[in-house]
Amino acid sequence: MGNAARNDQALLMGALKAPTVREHLISNVWETLEVDGEETELFSQEFVNRTQNVEGFRFLEGFEMGSLPVWFYRVKGVEIEKTIGMVQGRIRFLSGIG
Repeated sequence: MGNAARNDQALLMGALKAPTVREHLISNVWETLEVDGEETELFSQEFVNRTQNVEGFRFLEGFEMGSLPVWFYRVKGVEIEKTIGMVQGRIRFLSGIG
């Protein structure tokens, strides 16, 4: 997986030798929603050449940080809640869309 973010910007980062040695485990997730046959990207990415910027943030309506992070999106009248988490002590990631 390529590094789509700079410095310490990542969805999930592991501190191998804290605080200076860090690894990007998940830097970005390419998410696409299909509604009525039309695809909409929910992620955001600004590319260096700026020819294919993806602006999924425009559909983001809110964010809450509880025991797990939750993102709230609205696309063409469809409401989406997205969450992600990691099982402690296991190499497993959990994500859900409701």
